[in-house]
Amino acid sequence: PVVLGGGGGNSSRSILAAVAIIIIAIFAPYAAAALGATGAGAAALSAGIVMVGTALVNAVIAPKEEKQQGQQANNTYNVAASANQAKLNQPIPVGYGLLRTYPDYAAQPYTEYTTETNEDGDQYFYALYAIGQGEYNITAVMLGDTAISSFRDVDYKILRPGEAPTIVNPMVVTGVEAGGQILSTTPVGPFVACGPSRRITHIGIDLTFAKGLTDIHIPTGKAGPISVTVFVDIVEVNDAFKLLGEWKRLATEVIRGSSVTPQRRSFKYAVPEHKRYAVRLTRANEQSRNVDHYDEITWSAMRGYLAGEAPLAANTTHLELRMRATEQLNSLSQRKIGVLWQRLLRTWHPDTGMSELVTTRNPMWALLDKWLDPVYGDRMPLERVDLENIYALAQIADARKDRFDYIFEVGTTSYEADKLIARVMRSVPVRRNGVRSVVRDEKNDLPVTAYTARNILRDSTSM
Repeated sequence: PVVLGGGGGNSSRSILAAVAIIIIAIFAPYAAAALGATGAGAAALSAGIVMVGTALVNAVIAPKEEKQQGQQANNTYNVAASANQAKLNQPIPVGYGLLRTYPDYAAQPYTEYTTETNEDGDQYFYALYAIGQGEYNITAVMLGDTAISSFRDVDYKILRPGEAPTIVNPMVVTGVEAGGQILSTTPVGPFVACGPSRRITHIGIDLTFAKGLTDIHIPTGKAGPISVTVFVDIVEVNDAFKLLGEWKRLATEVIRGSSVTPQRRSFKYAVPEHKRYAVRLTRANEQSRNVDHYDEITWSAMRGYLAGEAPLAANTTHLELRMRATEQLNSLSQRKIGVLWQRLLRTWHPDTGMSELVTTRNPMWALLDKWLDPVYGDRMPLERVDLENIYALAQIADARKDRFDYIFEVGTTSYEADKLIARVMRSVPVRRNGVRSVVRDEKNDLPVTAYTARNILRDSTSM
């Protein structure tokens, strides 16, 4: 691909700098004469003026270095900036060799509260990650620099290509607009549960009581039980954000508590039909003004559970994870999920042909995979690959311990990818009559020209 200029910014700066330097060179002799210099002294002073002027021009208006267009910064090897990200409209990575990476989100992460293990409500973080296209042998899953097995409150599962998630629901979207709304007897909302052209099967609501939920008994100072009622209403909305029909009562929640500890609750409701809905919340009675009465409710989050199958790439290895928020596992930890993996590839042998998947860091088997793969590769048939040569070079790579540890995270051309892989062995990819092969820079015997009647002296004989 050809990278076009970005509006001529650098070109105009270069022209301006060149013109300024020319002007300095023209007027330098006059400036030296004006300062009273003559002969050799004038020439030296003129040269000095040109040097100083050129340095000033380069410092002020020299061209700035531009980043290549169409590429996103790679943070795989940057420890300080490494974190999980959602890279929209970017290719799914393809990795080779042995690496530690911080995989991208394959779906929008979300949180839910549960009272199963804590009556005050524990928060759980759910995330689905795309490790890369192809098969990988996962050596370790890490949270920061520590193996995730060291933490008791984390569940995870490696999903092979085509395997559906069971811990995480990849079809969940979070409506951030609903977060942080204090409920009152006046309806709060409406907030739409999903984007245009999407339909939902369930709605999730999170309510929090930051100061607890209780009524302090003045004489004894003990926390007494109280309850708060919340109404959940929905209405259908079209893709133009127009409300259709009348509001309908989806649920009435009565939340009870007797603690000054912050309370957190999640509720999930099935909707009557798979449509797009707007949601509003209303509390049945006003918040108490009594300083000993704690019943302030915050609508902290809303989720829409989408209808349909998750559009996950069938040829990609995924990681699904469920993490309980604790003092150790906080929001910072959630973005530091790393994976140590080694790529699984098929190799070739002259006697047995293609093998099963094996762990390898050999650059020639990476190149063979790139040529043969029908999804991210070149889709080449075996007969159009110089397998004997690839096998011979693979043996050399094993003997020399040449390794190709790399992850392709941004788009590139097929030939550039081939050159990058082959460069590990001082090699270049070549194409001869439609056949892919590799030529290595190594010591070889020069070919000897055969003697024929065309280059033998007539009537001569050999001794």
